[in-house]
Amino acid sequence: MDQGGAVFAKINSEEILSLRDFIRSKGYYSELKDCITRDDRDWVLLRRYTSRDNVPVWMPRRNASGEALSLSGSKLAELSTFCREIIVYFCIEEWIDYQHWQDGELIRFMDGSDEGWDTVSGNPEAWENECFFFAGSMEKRIAELTDNGEFTPEREQAIRIAWANKKIMSGAIEPQVSIVNMLRAIEKHFSIWLRD
Repeated sequence: MDQGGAVFAKINSEEILSLRDFIRSKGYYSELKDCITRDDRDWVLLRRYTSRDNVPVWMPRRNASGEALSLSGSKLAELSTFCREIIVYFCIEEWIDYQHWQDGELIRFMDGSDEGWDTVSGNPEAWENECFFFAGSMEKRIAELTDNGEFTPEREQAIRIAWANKKIMSGAIEPQVSIVNMLRAIEKHFSIWLRD
């Protein structure tokens, strides 16, 4: 995956017209113009991003190198107040940004790459256990690092701490970020389709 993403809203099909009116009235139309409904689910695809699109305006930003991420999510907060719940992701190469908004509040944010987790906030969600901490996953990760010659006592300690807590932390290198596995787990948990 070079670059891509999506914005999903939890809303029923009868509310689609009022959602489109809301999007236009707030000036979000250029960013959320697709507004595609799926009748078989409670989730509506508001926007799909491809490699041809600019980076979304709702992406987190840094004012300077080394500073914490700044979320400019006021549009997503307002939209999640109207729709009740928003799931957002955006990927660039081996990096992913995941946001889960509910009733105007960012309840889960995860930003990571193949180098580890940069910023993680909010409470862990059920899909994370299915994705990262399933039975045998710790042993599999240790074996993978051993086979690649990357296993160290420090790495083993990081793995054992992450799996004992079943929690992903900002700055952690474990569990390893896997965009494909994350998207599959999110899709399954929320019954939405994130990828083409």
